[in-house]
Amino acid sequence: MVAAAPLLRADDSTGQGGDAVVRRLTQDQYRRIIADVFGPTIKVGGRFEPDIRRDGLIAVGAGAVSVTASGFEQYDGIARNVAAQVVSAQHRATLVPCTPKSATEPDDACAGQFLSSVGRLLYRRPLTNDELSGRVQVASAAATKLKDFYAGLGTSLATLLVSPHFLFREENVE
Repeated sequence: MVAAAPLLRADDSTGQGGDAVVRRLTQDQYRRIIADVFGPTIKVGGRFEPDIRRDGLIAVGAGAVSVTASGFEQYDGIARNVAAQVVSAQHRATLVPCTPKSATEPDDACAGQFLSSVGRLLYRRPLTNDELSGRVQVASAAATKLKDFYAGLGTSLATLLVSPHFLFREENVE
Protein backbone atom coordinates (compact mmCIF):
# COMPACT_ATOMS: atom_id res chain seq x y z
CA MET A 1 0.00 0.00 0.00
CA VAL A 2 1.35 3.45 -0.97
CA ALA A 3 0.93 6.27 1.53
CA ALA A 4 -1.03 9.22 0.18
CA ALA A 5 0.73 12.57 0.03
CA PRO A 6 -0.66 15.06 2.55
CA LEU A 7 -3.06 17.58 1.10
CA LEU A 8 -2.24 21.27 1.42
CA ARG A 9 -4.98 23.30 2.98
CA ALA A 10 -5.64 26.97 2.22
CA ASP A 11 -4.35 27.87 5.69
CA ASP A 12 -1.18 25.77 5.39
CA SER A 13 1.85 28.00 5.91
CA THR A 14 4.35 25.42 4.68
CA GLY A 15 3.56 25.98 1.01
CA GLN A 16 6.09 27.67 -1.24
CA GLY A 17 5.18 31.20 -2.28
CA GLY A 18 6.25 33.11 -5.33
CA ASP A 19 9.34 35.22 -5.71
CA ALA A 20 9.58 38.42 -3.70
CA VAL A 21 8.72 41.44 -5.81
CA VAL A 22 10.77 44.61 -5.77
CA ARG A 23 9.66 47.63 -7.76
CA ARG A 24 11.58 50.80 -8.47
CA LEU A 25 9.61 53.98 -7.88
CA THR A 26 8.38 55.56 -11.07
CA GLN A 27 9.14 59.23 -11.72
CA ASP A 28 5.58 60.13 -10.79
CA GLN A 29 5.71 58.11 -7.55
CA TYR A 30 9.04 59.72 -6.59
CA ARG A 31 7.64 63.21 -7.13
CA ARG A 32 4.44 62.44 -5.22
CA ILE A 33 6.31 61.00 -2.23
CA ILE A 34 8.53 64.08 -2.03
CA ALA A 35 5.44 66.32 -2.19
CA ASP A 36 3.62 64.22 0.42
CA VAL A 37 6.55 64.17 2.86
CA PHE A 38 7.93 67.69 2.39
CA GLY A 39 5.13 69.65 0.76
CA PRO A 40 4.48 71.03 -2.72
CA THR A 41 7.04 73.84 -2.43
CA ILE A 42 9.95 71.36 -2.63
CA LYS A 43 10.71 70.97 -6.32
CA VAL A 44 12.11 67.77 -7.79
CA GLY A 45 14.49 68.79 -10.53
CA GLY A 46 16.75 66.76 -12.74
CA ARG A 47 16.45 63.90 -15.16
CA PHE A 48 15.25 60.50 -14.05
CA GLU A 49 16.38 57.25 -15.52
CA PRO A 50 13.58 56.23 -17.91
CA ASP A 51 11.00 53.79 -16.61
CA ILE A 52 11.08 50.43 -18.35
CA ARG A 53 8.01 49.82 -20.51
CA ARG A 54 6.68 46.58 -21.92
CA ASP A 55 3.87 46.66 -24.45
CA GLY A 56 3.23 50.31 -23.60
CA LEU A 57 2.87 49.70 -19.85
CA ILE A 58 5.37 50.41 -17.09
CA ALA A 59 7.12 47.12 -16.31
CA VAL A 60 7.02 45.92 -12.72
CA GLY A 61 8.62 43.10 -10.79
CA ALA A 62 12.02 41.84 -9.73
CA GLY A 63 13.16 41.03 -13.27
CA ALA A 64 12.54 44.53 -14.57
CA VAL A 65 14.09 46.83 -11.98
CA SER A 66 17.51 48.36 -12.26
CA VAL A 67 19.50 51.51 -11.78
CA THR A 68 22.48 52.11 -14.04
CA ALA A 69 25.57 53.98 -12.87
CA SER A 70 24.39 57.02 -14.80
CA GLY A 71 20.91 56.63 -13.31
CA PHE A 72 22.35 56.51 -9.80
CA GLU A 73 24.24 59.76 -10.48
CA GLN A 74 20.96 61.31 -11.58
CA TYR A 75 19.18 60.12 -8.43
CA ASP A 76 22.08 61.46 -6.34
CA GLY A 77 21.79 64.90 -7.95
CA ILE A 78 18.02 64.93 -7.44
CA ALA A 79 18.43 63.84 -3.80
CA ARG A 80 21.01 66.53 -3.04
CA ASN A 81 18.77 69.16 -4.62
CA VAL A 82 15.71 68.06 -2.63
CA ALA A 83 17.72 67.84 0.62
CA ALA A 84 19.20 71.32 0.11
CA GLN A 85 15.70 72.76 -0.29
CA VAL A 86 14.37 70.95 2.80
CA VAL A 87 17.10 72.31 5.10
CA SER A 88 17.25 75.77 3.47
CA ALA A 89 16.53 78.85 5.56
CA GLN A 90 13.25 79.20 3.66
CA HIS A 91 11.92 75.75 4.66
CA ARG A 92 13.71 74.54 7.80
CA ALA A 93 11.36 76.23 10.24
CA THR A 94 8.44 74.17 8.94
CA LEU A 95 10.20 70.96 7.86
CA VAL A 96 12.78 70.41 10.61
CA PRO A 97 10.85 69.80 13.88
CA CYS A 98 13.64 70.96 16.19
CA THR A 99 16.21 73.72 16.49
CA PRO A 100 19.86 72.71 17.00
CA LYS A 101 21.81 74.05 19.95
CA SER A 102 24.12 75.72 17.44
CA ALA A 103 23.72 76.23 13.70
CA THR A 104 27.46 75.67 13.23
CA GLU A 105 27.89 72.41 15.19
CA PRO A 106 26.42 68.91 15.20
CA ASP A 107 23.36 68.20 17.34
CA ASP A 108 22.74 64.45 17.39
CA ALA A 109 19.45 64.70 19.28
CA CYS A 110 17.90 67.11 16.77
CA ALA A 111 19.32 65.23 13.79
CA GLY A 112 18.01 61.95 15.20
CA GLN A 113 14.53 63.40 15.71
CA PHE A 114 14.34 64.69 12.13
CA LEU A 115 15.91 61.64 10.47
CA SER A 116 13.76 59.19 12.43
CA SER A 117 10.57 60.97 11.45
CA VAL A 118 11.48 61.51 7.80
CA GLY A 119 13.13 58.10 7.47
CA ARG A 120 9.93 56.35 8.56
CA LEU A 121 8.01 58.14 5.80
CA LEU A 122 10.62 57.65 3.08
CA TYR A 123 11.36 53.99 3.86
CA ARG A 124 7.69 53.23 4.49
CA ARG A 125 8.72 51.65 7.80
CA PRO A 126 10.61 52.75 10.93
CA LEU A 127 14.39 52.95 10.58
CA THR A 128 16.30 50.28 12.47
CA ASN A 129 18.52 51.49 15.31
CA ASP A 130 21.60 50.85 13.16
CA GLU A 131 20.15 52.74 10.20
CA LEU A 132 19.24 55.73 12.36
CA SER A 133 22.58 55.70 14.17
CA GLY A 134 24.45 55.59 10.85
CA ARG A 135 22.46 58.50 9.43
CA VAL A 136 23.00 60.58 12.58
CA GLN A 137 26.74 59.86 12.32
CA VAL A 138 26.75 61.05 8.71
CA ALA A 139 24.94 64.27 9.73
CA SER A 140 27.38 64.83 12.61
CA ALA A 141 30.51 64.23 10.53
CA ALA A 142 29.26 66.48 7.70
CA ALA A 143 28.19 69.22 10.14
CA THR A 144 31.62 69.12 11.78
CA LYS A 145 33.45 69.30 8.45
CA LEU A 146 31.20 71.96 6.94
CA LYS A 147 30.68 73.86 10.21
CA ASP A 148 26.95 73.92 9.42
CA PHE A 149 24.33 71.78 11.19
CA TYR A 150 21.81 72.13 8.37
CA ALA A 151 24.30 71.25 5.64
CA GLY A 152 25.19 68.12 7.62
CA LEU A 153 21.52 67.27 8.03
CA GLY A 154 20.99 67.77 4.30
CA THR A 155 23.89 65.44 3.51
CA SER A 156 22.33 62.74 5.65
CA LEU A 157 18.87 63.31 4.18
CA ALA A 158 20.33 62.90 0.70
CA THR A 159 21.64 59.45 1.69
CA LEU A 160 18.08 58.44 2.62
CA LEU A 161 16.83 59.64 -0.76
CA VAL A 162 19.30 57.48 -2.73
CA SER A 163 18.93 54.39 -0.57
CA PRO A 164 17.46 51.26 -2.14
CA HIS A 165 15.02 51.24 0.80
CA PHE A 166 13.54 54.44 -0.65
CA LEU A 167 14.03 53.95 -4.39
CA PHE A 168 12.58 50.44 -4.38
CA ARG A 169 9.30 49.23 -2.93
CA GLU A 170 9.47 45.82 -1.36
CA GLU A 171 6.36 43.67 -1.31
CA ASN A 172 6.54 41.64 1.89
CA VAL A 173 4.63 38.39 1.56
CA GLU A 174 4.22 36.64 4.88
